[in-house]
Amino acid sequence: MGSEIVDNVEIFYLDCMAGKDAPDGLAYNDAGKVMLGANQRIWLDTALVTSKNNADIDFRIIISAKQCLADTGSAGWVAWNEYKVQQRSIIDTYTAAGVRGVLWVCSDPHHPLSLRNIVEDGGVDFAGICASPGASTSGGSDAGLATPTPEDFGNMVYAHRNSTVVCHQCFALVEVVGTALTAKIIDQFGDELFVGTMVPTENSWQTTS
Repeated sequence: MGSEIVDNVEIFYLDCMAGKDAPDGLAYNDAGKVMLGANQRIWLDTALVTSKNNADIDFRIIISAKQCLADTGSAGWVAWNEYKVQQRSIIDTYTAAGVRGVLWVCSDPHHPLSLRNIVEDGGVDFAGICASPGASTSGGSDAGLATPTPEDFGNMVYAHRNSTVVCHQCFALVEVVGTALTAKIIDQFGDELFVGTMVPTENSWQTTS
Protein backbone atom coordinates (compact mmCIF):
# COMPACT_ATOMS: atom_id res chain seq x y z
CA MET A 1 0.00 0.00 0.00
CA GLY A 2 1.38 3.38 -0.96
CA SER A 3 1.84 5.82 -3.82
CA GLU A 4 4.54 7.63 -5.71
CA ILE A 5 4.59 10.55 -8.11
CA VAL A 6 6.49 10.32 -11.39
CA ASP A 7 6.33 13.59 -13.31
CA ASN A 8 2.60 14.25 -13.84
CA VAL A 9 1.46 10.74 -12.88
CA GLU A 10 0.63 9.40 -9.43
CA ILE A 11 0.78 5.62 -9.04
CA PHE A 12 -1.23 3.92 -6.29
CA TYR A 13 -0.17 0.45 -5.17
CA LEU A 14 -2.90 -1.65 -3.54
CA ASP A 15 -2.27 -4.33 -0.92
CA CYS A 16 -4.83 -6.92 -1.98
CA MET A 17 -3.96 -9.43 0.73
CA ALA A 18 -3.66 -7.93 4.22
CA GLY A 19 -7.28 -6.81 4.68
CA LYS A 20 -9.02 -9.18 2.28
CA ASP A 21 -11.98 -11.25 3.43
CA ALA A 22 -11.87 -14.93 2.55
CA PRO A 23 -13.28 -15.73 -0.92
CA ASP A 24 -16.36 -17.91 -1.18
CA GLY A 25 -17.36 -17.64 -4.83
CA LEU A 26 -20.60 -15.85 -3.88
CA ALA A 27 -19.48 -12.27 -3.53
CA TYR A 28 -20.84 -10.57 -6.66
CA ASN A 29 -23.39 -8.63 -4.58
CA ASP A 30 -22.00 -9.13 -1.08
CA ALA A 31 -21.60 -5.64 0.36
CA GLY A 32 -20.02 -7.00 3.54
CA LYS A 33 -17.04 -8.64 1.83
CA VAL A 34 -13.98 -6.51 1.04
CA MET A 35 -10.68 -6.75 -0.79
CA LEU A 36 -9.26 -3.67 0.92
CA GLY A 37 -9.44 -3.34 4.69
CA ALA A 38 -10.97 -0.25 6.33
CA ASN A 39 -7.67 1.62 6.80
CA GLN A 40 -6.52 1.06 3.23
CA ARG A 41 -9.90 2.06 1.83
CA ILE A 42 -9.81 5.34 3.77
CA TRP A 43 -6.26 5.93 2.57
CA LEU A 44 -7.15 5.29 -1.08
CA ASP A 45 -10.26 7.50 -1.07
CA THR A 46 -8.34 10.33 0.59
CA ALA A 47 -5.21 9.95 -1.51
CA LEU A 48 -7.13 10.06 -4.79
CA VAL A 49 -8.85 13.31 -3.81
CA THR A 50 -5.54 14.76 -2.65
CA SER A 51 -4.08 13.79 -6.01
CA LYS A 52 -6.97 15.48 -7.82
CA ASN A 53 -6.23 18.69 -5.94
CA ASN A 54 -2.59 18.60 -7.00
CA ALA A 55 -2.44 20.71 -10.15
CA ASP A 56 0.77 18.96 -11.22
CA ILE A 57 -0.91 15.54 -11.50
CA ASP A 58 -2.80 14.67 -14.70
CA PHE A 59 -3.18 10.90 -14.39
CA ARG A 60 -3.70 8.38 -11.61
CA ILE A 61 -2.80 4.74 -12.11
CA ILE A 62 -4.15 2.16 -9.66
CA ILE A 63 -1.99 -0.98 -9.57
CA SER A 64 -3.84 -4.08 -8.38
CA ALA A 65 -2.17 -7.44 -7.85
CA LYS A 66 -5.60 -9.03 -8.29
CA GLN A 67 -7.49 -9.21 -11.58
CA CYS A 68 -9.90 -6.28 -11.50
CA LEU A 69 -11.84 -6.29 -14.77
CA ALA A 70 -14.29 -9.19 -14.61
CA ASP A 71 -17.83 -8.99 -13.32
CA THR A 72 -18.20 -12.72 -12.98
CA GLY A 73 -15.97 -15.76 -12.84
CA SER A 74 -15.32 -19.10 -11.25
CA ALA A 75 -15.31 -19.53 -7.48
CA GLY A 76 -11.81 -19.39 -6.09
CA TRP A 77 -10.44 -16.71 -8.42
CA VAL A 78 -9.70 -14.50 -5.41
CA ALA A 79 -9.96 -11.59 -7.85
CA TRP A 80 -12.03 -8.40 -7.71
CA ASN A 81 -14.95 -10.26 -9.30
CA GLU A 82 -15.61 -11.65 -5.80
CA TYR A 83 -15.45 -8.15 -4.27
CA LYS A 84 -17.37 -6.19 -6.91
CA VAL A 85 -19.48 -4.20 -4.45
CA GLN A 86 -16.40 -2.68 -2.88
CA GLN A 87 -14.69 -2.01 -6.20
CA ARG A 88 -17.75 -0.25 -7.55
CA SER A 89 -17.95 1.74 -4.33
CA ILE A 90 -14.35 2.84 -4.81
CA ILE A 91 -15.05 3.89 -8.40
CA ASP A 92 -18.29 5.66 -7.44
CA THR A 93 -16.55 7.51 -4.61
CA TYR A 94 -13.68 8.93 -6.62
CA THR A 95 -15.92 9.69 -9.59
CA ALA A 96 -18.35 11.63 -7.41
CA ALA A 97 -15.39 13.53 -5.94
CA GLY A 98 -14.39 14.67 -9.43
CA VAL A 99 -11.28 12.50 -9.71
CA ARG A 100 -10.46 11.89 -13.38
CA GLY A 101 -7.65 10.43 -15.45
CA VAL A 102 -7.83 7.11 -13.56
CA LEU A 103 -6.55 3.87 -15.10
CA TRP A 104 -6.61 0.46 -13.39
CA VAL A 105 -3.75 -1.91 -14.23
CA CYS A 106 -3.74 -5.57 -13.19
CA SER A 107 -2.52 -8.98 -14.29
CA ASP A 108 -4.00 -12.43 -14.80
CA PRO A 109 -2.20 -15.77 -15.19
CA HIS A 110 -4.64 -17.07 -17.82
CA HIS A 111 -5.93 -14.36 -20.11
CA PRO A 112 -3.25 -12.46 -22.01
CA LEU A 113 -5.21 -9.28 -22.59
CA SER A 114 -8.39 -7.73 -21.42
CA LEU A 115 -9.57 -4.20 -21.61
CA ARG A 116 -12.64 -2.43 -20.45
CA ASN A 117 -14.52 0.73 -21.17
CA ILE A 118 -18.09 0.20 -20.04
CA VAL A 119 -20.68 2.04 -18.03
CA GLU A 120 -20.96 0.54 -14.56
CA ASP A 121 -24.23 0.30 -12.68
CA GLY A 122 -25.04 3.92 -11.93
CA GLY A 123 -23.35 5.27 -15.05
CA VAL A 124 -19.69 5.32 -13.99
CA ASP A 125 -16.92 4.85 -16.54
CA PHE A 126 -14.11 2.45 -15.66
CA ALA A 127 -11.06 1.76 -17.83
CA GLY A 128 -8.42 -0.87 -17.20
CA ILE A 129 -5.84 -3.12 -18.80
CA CYS A 130 -4.79 -6.62 -17.86
CA ALA A 131 -1.60 -8.28 -19.05
CA SER A 132 -0.36 -11.83 -18.54
CA PRO A 133 3.43 -12.21 -18.27
CA GLY A 134 2.99 -15.92 -17.56
CA ALA A 135 0.19 -16.82 -19.95
CA SER A 136 -1.49 -20.21 -20.12
CA THR A 137 -4.24 -21.71 -22.24
CA SER A 138 -7.73 -20.34 -21.87
CA GLY A 139 -10.32 -22.74 -20.55
CA GLY A 140 -13.72 -23.06 -18.98
CA SER A 141 -16.69 -21.11 -20.30
CA ASP A 142 -14.60 -18.95 -22.63
CA ALA A 143 -12.75 -21.76 -24.43
CA GLY A 144 -13.01 -21.75 -28.18
CA LEU A 145 -14.20 -18.15 -28.57
CA ALA A 146 -11.86 -16.73 -31.17
CA THR A 147 -13.41 -13.27 -31.29
CA PRO A 148 -15.56 -12.82 -28.18
CA THR A 149 -17.86 -9.90 -27.57
CA PRO A 150 -18.16 -8.00 -24.25
CA GLU A 151 -21.09 -10.20 -23.26
CA ASP A 152 -19.12 -13.42 -23.60
CA PHE A 153 -17.35 -13.10 -20.28
CA GLY A 154 -18.47 -10.50 -17.79
CA ASN A 155 -17.77 -7.21 -19.54
CA MET A 156 -14.22 -8.00 -20.60
CA VAL A 157 -13.15 -7.72 -24.20
CA TYR A 158 -10.22 -9.83 -25.32
CA ALA A 159 -8.03 -8.37 -28.01
CA HIS A 160 -5.94 -11.52 -28.34
CA ARG A 161 -6.73 -15.07 -27.37
CA ASN A 162 -6.32 -18.52 -28.78
CA SER A 163 -7.77 -21.28 -26.62
CA THR A 164 -6.17 -24.08 -28.66
CA VAL A 165 -2.53 -23.16 -28.02
CA VAL A 166 -0.55 -21.61 -25.23
CA CYS A 167 -1.33 -17.90 -25.25
CA HIS A 168 1.46 -15.45 -25.90
CA GLN A 169 3.08 -13.89 -22.88
CA CYS A 170 2.35 -10.19 -22.85
CA PHE A 171 3.18 -7.11 -20.88
CA ALA A 172 1.53 -3.78 -20.16
CA LEU A 173 3.26 -0.52 -21.03
CA VAL A 174 1.82 2.84 -19.98
CA GLU A 175 3.42 5.93 -21.48
CA VAL A 176 2.52 9.52 -20.61
CA VAL A 177 3.68 12.39 -22.79
CA GLY A 178 2.35 15.73 -21.64
CA THR A 179 -1.38 15.33 -21.12
CA ALA A 180 -1.74 12.23 -23.29
CA LEU A 181 -1.66 8.72 -21.82
CA THR A 182 -1.11 5.71 -24.07
CA ALA A 183 -1.52 2.19 -22.69
CA LYS A 184 -0.28 -0.79 -24.66
CA ILE A 185 -0.26 -4.55 -24.38
CA ILE A 186 2.84 -5.96 -26.10
CA ASP A 187 3.43 -9.67 -26.60
CA GLN A 188 6.68 -11.58 -26.33
CA PHE A 189 7.41 -10.98 -30.01
CA GLY A 190 7.08 -7.21 -29.73
CA ASP A 191 3.68 -7.04 -31.43
CA GLU A 192 1.18 -4.53 -30.07
CA LEU A 193 -2.01 -6.38 -29.16
CA PHE A 194 -3.86 -3.36 -27.83
CA VAL A 195 -3.33 0.40 -27.80
CA GLY A 196 -5.61 2.75 -25.88
CA THR A 197 -5.41 6.46 -25.14
CA MET A 198 -6.76 8.53 -22.27
CA VAL A 199 -6.98 12.22 -21.38
CA PRO A 200 -6.87 13.79 -17.89
CA THR A 201 -10.53 14.83 -17.96
CA GLU A 202 -12.04 11.34 -18.41
CA ASN A 203 -11.95 7.91 -16.78
CA SER A 204 -12.52 6.08 -20.05
CA TRP A 205 -10.64 5.20 -23.21
CA GLN A 206 -10.68 7.92 -25.85
CA THR A 207 -9.41 5.68 -28.63
CA THR A 208 -8.62 1.97 -28.88
CA SER A 209 -7.00 -0.17 -31.54
